[in-house]
Amino acid sequence: ATMAVSSPASAGVTRRWAEGRHKVARVSQYLARVLVGISALAAPKAGSSLSRATGHARTALKVLCFSNAVGALSQLSKLVALAASPESSRQEALACLRTALRHSLLVLQNAHLSLLYRSHSVVAGLAGMVAGSMDLHAHWPAAKSIAAAIARSLENEATQAKLESS
Repeated sequence: ATMAVSSPASAGVTRRWAEGRHKVARVSQYLARVLVGISALAAPKAGSSLSRATGHARTALKVLCFSNAVGALSQLSKLVALAASPESSRQEALACLRTALRHSLLVLQNAHLSLLYRSHSVVAGLAGMVAGSMDLHAHWPAAKSIAAAIARSLENEATQAKLESS
C-alpha cells in the first residue's frame, strides 16, 4: 500500500514507513546470515531440518544478491540517461553512482554469504562496512544544516528576549 503525500507531516510518515521497511529487510538479511553461520558450526547432516534451513537462508541471500544486481544495473542505466540529458545535474548523477556502488557492494556481500560466489571473508566484510557507512552517511546531518539550525535558534532567542523586554 502506498501513502499519498498531502502535507509535510504525511511526508515524514511516508519517509519513516520506507525506512522501516528497509530496516525490516536488513534484519531479515542478518537473520539469514546468523542461520547460515549457526548451521555451519553445527555441521548438519544432509536432509536434516538444520540442513534445509541453511539451504533456505542461502536461497534468500541469492534472491537478495540478484535483486541488488538488478538495482545496480537500473541505477547505471539511469546514470547513462542522465549523462545524455543536458538538463540533468551533477548531483543527480552522483546520487545514481553512489546508489549503484552501494548495490554492487551488496551484490558482492550476498554472493559471498549465499555461496553463489566465494570471495574472501575480508572482502565481503569490507564491502559490508562501506555499504553500512554509506547508509549512515545518508542519515548524518549536514554541517550547514546544523549551523543554520543554531543560527535560527539564536535568532529566535534574541527575538523572544526583545518581546519580553518590550
